[in-house]
Order: sequence, then structure tokens, then C-alpha cells
Amino acid sequence: MFLDKLKTRLSGLRGGRSIPNPIPDAGDDTSDERPESPKRSVLRRARVREVFLRLAQLTWVKELYGIASLVTRRQTKPVYGVDIGSTSIKILRLTDEEGDLQITAAAMAEVPEGAIVDGEVKDQDAVVSAIEVAMGEHDMEPGLAVTGLGGRAVIVKKISMDNTDPDFARETLAYDAAEHIPFEPGEVCLDLHIMDAPADAESMDVLLVAAKRPLVDLQADILSAAGLTPAIIDVDTFALSNAYLVNYEPSPDENVAILNIGNYVTNISVIQGEVPWVMRDLAIGIGTFLEKIQETLSVERARAKDVLFGSPERGDAVLPNIVAEVGGELVGEIERSLAFADSGGDAGILNRMILAGGGSGILGLRDLLAERLAIPVEIANPFRKLVWSNEMLVGAPEDLAPHFMVATGLALRGVKN
Repeated sequence: MFLDKLKTRLSGLRGGRSIPNPIPDAGDDTSDERPESPKRSVLRRARVREVFLRLAQLTWVKELYGIASLVTRRQTKPVYGVDIGSTSIKILRLTDEEGDLQITAAAMAEVPEGAIVDGEVKDQDAVVSAIEVAMGEHDMEPGLAVTGLGGRAVIVKKISMDNTDPDFARETLAYDAAEHIPFEPGEVCLDLHIMDAPADAESMDVLLVAAKRPLVDLQADILSAAGLTPAIIDVDTFALSNAYLVNYEPSPDENVAILNIGNYVTNISVIQGEVPWVMRDLAIGIGTFLEKIQETLSVERARAKDVLFGSPERGDAVLPNIVAEVGGELVGEIERSLAFADSGGDAGILNRMILAGGGSGILGLRDLLAERLAIPVEIANPFRKLVWSNEMLVGAPEDLAPHFMVATGLALRGVKN
């Protein structure tokens, strides 16, 4: 097996004594006590890359980082952004009409309770049916689909690599990723996004993306069963960034956090100017608030939803305390996420926040975040720079827009590609 051979050879290069180096170096010191010099480190990495490229088959490498395009030839079919959430499916199609991005189809359908739990698909048939219902109710013809992954399915991590061209960086990505992800290279699809690569620098900052292969395959299977052709598997946090960059006018020195609050997971994307610096999935969502309401009031989940999103009946008195408690936990996670930012000491300071997803409608949460973080907080509007008509949307634009932030970003990938 290729991976077994590669692991054995790399183990030797990383310090094993039983396997000789493929490129002998008379200057090597076998003492484990002496720290590795910069020169030796460069030579060792050169040997590792030489072994990797000699053992790896190019087709295997290309398939490994196939998070991006599953369909590469030019297509004339419609392309849809399909956001598969745990409570609803959002589908959006954009077309480029002489430079103007126009919404030509939009649909939303509920996902049955329990079909997707904590980001994991439990009932594939129910999810497929929800996509079919959304498309059928709005007469969407079969086409290509751009979808996203998030939560436990994906690891997004900022790392440093030797400054090189993107193609060569991808060819050696499996080795560079090994120390950053808790999976074997064959268990995941890998890709990278170069964040900052000054021409005269020895290293560059990249976002490493690792998606569990079975979950990538499952997402593709769901789309295929619903009559769509999987074209691109993206990442939800990247989709948030794309939707923001197209619809807003980022200032080069402004740090903006986009918070997409879903049922079980909150995606956070921190963008400095036009460059994403932090992308994380937080294990707090609408469900966290609902569970606290159910526990406090001893009510069913449906009643808890009424309380959380503004019913004037019993429960309003305790809601501010619950929002303060769970919202405080969310603020703590946001602040920890900012600790990952690293751009000369400025990326950890937020200037503004944009709320998206179903959780953006939680009563009092927007004000709480603005107060605790001491920054302006606004509700997302991914339609602000798009051309649309009322008959193309499935409800009031101001109500729908926050829910379609990820779907818009995914649809934009379809237009760009």
C-alpha cells in the first residue's frame, strides 16, 4: 500500500534509525540530545519531499485534495447552492447577467426533526425528500450542486508552510498536514487556501482544510439521490466569507466576524479586509438555548421555540436570563476563537459582527453580543448587492436573508466556477 510505504519512509526521516536516509548527508548528527539546526531542518524537509514525490502517484494526490471540484468540464446546466442544515434546506441559484448577479431561483424546505442530529445525517431518505420538495415546489430543473460541510465533518486550521507555489504545496500537503490533523491522509480529503505569501518570505500562512472522506461521499450521495449532480464540496465558513465579500464593502484595516448560528453548530469566520483569518465551528447553537428553556420551564421543544423566538406567552420573564447565560458561553467561545488570529497583533480586535442563520432571530442575542463585545452587531443581508424580484423569493427578503447566507456563498462558487 502506498500509504504504508510512505509512512514507513517518513518515519525514518523523522528520526528512525533503521531506515537509511534517501539522500545521505555526511553532516548529519545522530545524537537525539542536540537541537536540530535550521540548515539541517531544511535538508530534512527536502529529503521528505523528495521521498513523497517519488512514492506518490499524481492521480492519487489530485484525488486526495478533491474537496474542490468533482465536476470540472464546462457545463451548461443550472448550478445551485445547496445548504443542508439540520432544520431546513436552503437552495439558491445565481446567474451573471452582464455583470449583475441575479437570483433566478430560491427555495427553502423543512428537514424532519431528528433527520440530522448534531451535524450528523441520521435519516438520509428524509434529507433527500426535503431537497426534492424544495426543488419541486419551485419548479427547479435538475442541475449541478455546490454544497458545504461544517461541524465535526471538517477541520480548518491555520498553519505555516515553506513559501512555494500552490501546486507544489498541494503535492506535499499530505505530509505537511500529518502533524496538524488526527487522521490518516487516506481518511480525509485535503485542500488548502493560501492566506499570505510574501514573495521574499521563507514561509507562508495557509488555511488547511481536512474533510472526513465518508462524510464527503455521503453529501455527494444525498445530492445525487435528489437528482442533482455534485459539482463542488465547499466549507460552510468559506461560503460565509464569499457571501460577505460580494455583498459588503470591507475596509482593508477592518476585522469583521460573521456568525452563522445553526441548530447545533455556530460557524464563525473572521475576515481582515478581504482575507479570512479565523474559521471555526463552535459547539453552541439554537439547540443549546432550547435545552436550557426546556430545563427551566419544563416545556416541550415546540413551546421552547415559541419562547426563544418571541411568543408573548409564558416564559418571557426567564428568557433574558437564559440568553445572558448561553449567550455568555457563546461570547467566551468567540473570544477564544480570536486568540487563533495572528496578523501582527491586530486580527484579534473585532470592529464589527454580522449575525446569520436561524439563531440571528433569538430575542435579545444581538444586543447581548453588542454589549459584551463592545462592537456594532448587525443582521446579515446576503441579498444586498444581488438583483431579485419578489416572485423569486419564498418570503419577505428581510426575514429570509439571514437564513440564506451560506446558500448565497455556495451559489457564488457556482457562478465563479
